[in-house]
Amino acid sequence: MWRFLRGPRFVDLPIRAFALVMGLTALVPGAFELDEPLYVALTALAYVLIVVAPFLPFTAVISSAVLSGVFLWQYPDFENMFTESLILATAVLFSYMRWWAAGLGTLCLLAYQLTATAQGGLDGGPEGLIDLGYGWLTTCLVGAAAGFVELRIRREITRREQAAAENARALETMRTRFTSDTHDTISHSLSTEAAIIKTLGRNPHALGSDRMIAELAMVNAEAAKRLRQLVGRLREDAPTSPHIELQAEAHLLTSAIEDGSAAGGVRVSTTVGTLPEFASPAVGEHFTAFILELATNVIRYSTPGTASTLEIVARRTVPRSVELSYTSINVADAPLTQVPRSLNTRAEAVGGRVLVSADPQGRVVVTVTHPLELVDSEVGVEAVPVKDDFRDQNARSAALTSGADSAGIGHSGAVGATSGHDRSLSIATRNGTGRSVGSPEDEELTLHRGHSHRRLEDRRA
Repeated sequence: MWRFLRGPRFVDLPIRAFALVMGLTALVPGAFELDEPLYVALTALAYVLIVVAPFLPFTAVISSAVLSGVFLWQYPDFENMFTESLILATAVLFSYMRWWAAGLGTLCLLAYQLTATAQGGLDGGPEGLIDLGYGWLTTCLVGAAAGFVELRIRREITRREQAAAENARALETMRTRFTSDTHDTISHSLSTEAAIIKTLGRNPHALGSDRMIAELAMVNAEAAKRLRQLVGRLREDAPTSPHIELQAEAHLLTSAIEDGSAAGGVRVSTTVGTLPEFASPAVGEHFTAFILELATNVIRYSTPGTASTLEIVARRTVPRSVELSYTSINVADAPLTQVPRSLNTRAEAVGGRVLVSADPQGRVVVTVTHPLELVDSEVGVEAVPVKDDFRDQNARSAALTSGADSAGIGHSGAVGATSGHDRSLSIATRNGTGRSVGSPEDEELTLHRGHSHRRLEDRRA
């Protein structure tokens, strides 16, 4: 019952309450000017139509138009309350934006006024036209305003429902992505650590075990950092900007490298120069891959007991461009004669190059450089790649197959690695055929995200 009285729209309840107040004026003394039964019945029926008008506006328009003519014919010198119900019903039709029905009610009111003028009724003449016209104008304007308010409320509700649905979809997407990223990070790190631990368990005192421990610690530190980043995305106050704070990212990454290498007794010192403060996600992707691959190669192939260095710096070439440079220096048992294949593949894909040389002390120097363009964004000056073809199928295939091509390189510098974002650890045979982790032959060659491969048998030799 309450829902019926309240109505389906937000503006129905105020309109119906107003109509009820108008209908209750029948109880005011003097509302009935005559005591004749027909007059009382017609006037009472007019007050009833006023109350019914918000519920059945079109029916009230037709009924009021007909009965107003009957009342005018019987009592032309008395106030006709059917015009009030006709005006109110027309205003309700305006609130529903039923323009044709509201126009019909207006024509009925105009026809009544013309008839009253012709018969010399109370509502005839200019005075009656002004009185009825003013009542129609004010009431119908309020009704039309109520209709537009209802329309605006409905549009706002629709907008908020759509926003809630989009937010729910975005939340579900974020949950799915977070679950996937967390699974990939943990599974890759555990697979890498399991392969290293398995090799250490077979011969814990083998040559190079300290390097493997350093690599294990670095993988662990990098996994912990990635997990912190993933969890940080779930905070309500976490920034939603896709831009990367490159300088801060460099310090976090080099700290993890230093801590990981120190845990295995390998001395790697890092230097971070002045870098662009912000960078696009693509720059951050290549930035992390270059640093991790150079650091892993230094840890694996530097001469035990010697110190190694890793330097990252940006040099401005033109006002809106810089050249990002990564340099690793380490003492090696043999000179490096070939450019690491996967480093070269990624560098060429971003418009850069890899240089391999030796310093005056005979140490191996590997330098990776690539250009960045500085553009204006909402956070300030941001670095973006001048060129980025790494996702091209040919470049990706070259990076993924680099392990098989460079497996036989017998030097102590850097060797090929896979893409910094390949999220699986595979174990390959000497001829490059991949096998899953945990196979009986998995001690021969490892290939994993962001790290160079090497023959584990050579370490045990």
